[in-house]
Amino acid sequence: MKVTLISHTPDPQRLIETCARISYESKNEPFDPKVNSEFIRKLIKNGHESPLEHASATFLIDGISRACSHQIVRHRLASFSQRSDRYTKYDAENGAGFVLPTKLHSASMGDALMIQYTEHMEKSYALYRAMLAEGVPPEDARFAMPQGYQTSLYMTANFREWRHFLKLRLDSHAQWEIRAVALEILRHLCVDGMYDCFADIQAEFDSEASTNGREPADDTRIFGHTSEEFGKLPKDARDDLLPKASLVQEIELPCTKEEFEAMPRDEADRIIRDATCHIAYPVLRYRFKEEK
Repeated sequence: MKVTLISHTPDPQRLIETCARISYESKNEPFDPKVNSEFIRKLIKNGHESPLEHASATFLIDGISRACSHQIVRHRLASFSQRSDRYTKYDAENGAGFVLPTKLHSASMGDALMIQYTEHMEKSYALYRAMLAEGVPPEDARFAMPQGYQTSLYMTANFREWRHFLKLRLDSHAQWEIRAVALEILRHLCVDGMYDCFADIQAEFDSEASTNGREPADDTRIFGHTSEEFGKLPKDARDDLLPKASLVQEIELPCTKEEFEAMPRDEADRIIRDATCHIAYPVLRYRFKEEK
């Protein structure tokens, strides 16, 4: 996941102060940054946040799951432009990687679940590519893609809405991926010229991090990679990382690979069932009969 600040209103706090002072017929002239800082913080403390709507910021949020983007676009006061699954295809150039939930790594059956999850994502992508190869348009082939596959979007909001977004999505009850997005956005907004508009949220975040002894956005790494990096690795690289030695059962099938691939689906399923009737391993590998 990567968050990039694309643009923001020039000198936003000065604009906010100028717009707000019309309510009191007052001015900050000549401009004094200290007075500006105190004024902005007083507006927020008193709940007078409407002047913050005069300033805005645009972010590019890249490499998040569709599950995460579904949550983000529910913020209806923001504006969005998202990569289309109808007009683009999932491939290496357009980010065909997937996000691997970090909690799988720490679950009691973590290794087995990660293998099953990874293979499920790979099979879904293979089905998607097969549908495209058969002439199915991307707008229909995309139905095969799980929510864990990655997407990208631009998000623009005024400062009042960004405050609302950060308060909700940095909360300890928010989902880990969107919390990580919110944390990166907060870090970009807490800079000179914008800091006083978000200082109270930063202070609350620092307090929670100090109390919990960690940042609220979980950064668990999976075999040395973030969940997004792991999902973008080539299949061979992922297979090398997965601890599958004791979790994968190789079974011998009474046919060659060519014969197996040419079989009707129900017959192939029957052969697999016969070969695995008492095997409880989560992942199967096939060993085919050698051709004579």
